Amino acid sequence: MPTANELGLVEGSEFQNMEIGQTLEINGKFEILPVDDKRKYETALVPTDNGNMSTTSKTVLGQLKSDNPKSIGKLVEAALAKKSTLTVFVVKNVNPQNGNVGYKLSLFKPNN
Repeated sequence: MPTANELGLVEGSEFQNMEIGQTLEINGKFEILPVDDKRKYETALVPTDNGNMSTTSKTVLGQLKSDNPKSIGKLVEAALAKKSTLTVFVVKNVNPQNGNVGYKLSLFKPNN
């Protein structure tokens, strides 16, 4: 059965969604796209060795936009300034207040 994309009902995307358990090698400047007519949510576009990744995770957006020099966003900028890449892991993130499960980027490989 053909997909909606193949039938021309939706536009294709050159971006893949991030998933828990992925290892990403960020090799380019990420881009934060604001809400507009095409997007209901702010979206981060991250170029990696595995292709271009996208996410609407508020946690990941916060990590990328942070001004903290030790944040993922600032570390990516520093690596790119040195013409290098940065390896990050997409790990599970549980909100302690309500138990909701999401994901975040980590510099450390998860134990499990």
